Amino acid sequence: MLSEKVSKEVLLKYQTDSGAFPASPNFEHYRYCWLRDGSFIAYALTLAGEEIAAQRFFQWVNEVILEHQEKVFAVITLANQGKEIHPDAMLHTRYTLEGREGSEPWGNFQLDGYGTYLWALAEFAKRYPENEVLLESEMPVSITAEYLIRFWHTPCLDCWEETEGIHAATLAAVYAGLKKQISHLNGIQAKQVQRILPAIIEKLEREYFFGSHFIANLNDKKLDASLLWLAVPFAVFPPDHPYITATVDKLEHLLLERGGLKRYKNDTYYGGGAWLPLTAWLGWYYVKLGDRQKARYYLHWVESKTIDGELPEQIVDKKSPHYRYWFERWGEVAKPLLWSHAMHLILKIEYNRMF
Repeated sequence: MLSEKVSKEVLLKYQTDSGAFPASPNFEHYRYCWLRDGSFIAYALTLAGEEIAAQRFFQWVNEVILEHQEKVFAVITLANQGKEIHPDAMLHTRYTLEGREGSEPWGNFQLDGYGTYLWALAEFAKRYPENEVLLESEMPVSITAEYLIRFWHTPCLDCWEETEGIHAATLAAVYAGLKKQISHLNGIQAKQVQRILPAIIEKLEREYFFGSHFIANLNDKKLDASLLWLAVPFAVFPPDHPYITATVDKLEHLLLERGGLKRYKNDTYYGGGAWLPLTAWLGWYYVKLGDRQKARYYLHWVESKTIDGELPEQIVDKKSPHYRYWFERWGEVAKPLLWSHAMHLILKIEYNRMF
């Protein structure tokens, strides 16, 4: 079984001199730092008492935001003038480990990472209120908040970089980030956030609870494991909210495969198997719900998938034609995936706190 110590050591081992975390150091196409992945890694290290490592990540993000702040002011000006904005003009979702914009031919416009950064920084501040990075973060936080305030309801790519729209998980990340930072914003921003937060809740309840569960977006109305974010950790709704419990029931009924949680039905990426970070997320949800048995089950499932002391992104079926397509294109599935180790570390720490 994988220990808390090993996951923490993997995260620390692969943090670069810049403070950034590659999504996967051994997988060519993941040698970028996503703000989403990195923020959850920093949160895991925050929980584990690794103050300096988390601080260095937030310093890296702050530098990235300040380096690209002119893009924020430019796109806000264009939006206020009613002009069309090309997605590449927006802040990017991932950066090189040195802080430059990624050059991969994928979509770059996502908002969830910026909300997650604000949320994770606030969680860091709760545990280390005297850390010097907090003072350094005032301007980057203000710039990020201004960006999210203006574009929170703008269609962008989902967290999987596959579908464009306004996504429930993205709304949850923006909600949590702005809410957690509201006391650090200027008066005008704080008033705007006070209007946005209930608007997000109302939008989710009115448009995204479809039939008997939440849906990921309004385009294909699919069930997606990222819907867990609505409750954990972004707390738009409590984990025992009837809409949330109904959604989790559906997730387990339709997306569990060999004991782990898939992203969504008919996923084809590397065969569309169960993802380790999402299965850990489901365990984290059950910790918050107070269900030790289910939390323990999902924790042990993740730990049982260790390969040479490292966790991959997902469990693959090598006989699947979809797996073979991606293997021939990009090689073996990403391992280690630092997000997998971060979610394992979070779940392990949270689960141990239940006793």
